[in-house]
Amino acid sequence: MLADAPDIAGAAAVLRGRTLLLSGRPTEALHVAEAVVQDRGTSLRAGTEALLVVAAARHASGDRAGAVAAARRAVGRVQEQRVPRALATVPRVVLDDLVADVPGLAELLALLDERGIVDIYPASVPLITVTRRERDLLSDLSSGISLTEIAKANFVSINTTRTHLANLRRKLDARSRDEVVARARQLGLLRQPPHD
Repeated sequence: MLADAPDIAGAAAVLRGRTLLLSGRPTEALHVAEAVVQDRGTSLRAGTEALLVVAAARHASGDRAGAVAAARRAVGRVQEQRVPRALATVPRVVLDDLVADVPGLAELLALLDERGIVDIYPASVPLITVTRRERDLLSDLSSGISLTEIAKANFVSINTTRTHLANLRRKLDARSRDEVVARARQLGLLRQPPHD
């Protein structure tokens, strides 16, 4: 879903990169974030946050020198733009590890501590991907029609429909059809039903 989001001055791409980073995919995060940094249409804030994602992704990949270089650039931008809160968009543990090699970072982190600003995002997030067929099934499941009706409407066998449902139960850690729908809504894979 994030891949289809419209990008406004790099903001959606930074979100995509950060999500990849937090879901344990630093190489992909690095690719996305570096593209944001190089894009001339990127806003100053998105460029700064992208540099922080680059630093964290390089750190996660074991490239300390690259992480330090990106963090130094990011800290320079944070200072110029006076947006220390941007540092809270990547895991604090990464910044704490780089603090000795990045001038100005210790002072900015101390400022965050003084203001009570903590990481905005969790240290990690599960990234759940569903196929087009599974996404279609989620939509059908939420409508309340039977599995037999879903199979007929999609010109597949009931066994194929059951297999897709089993895959969704596994991916969403759900035990029933209702749990699959509820969990999918929770994760943003399905729209919330309209309120009466």
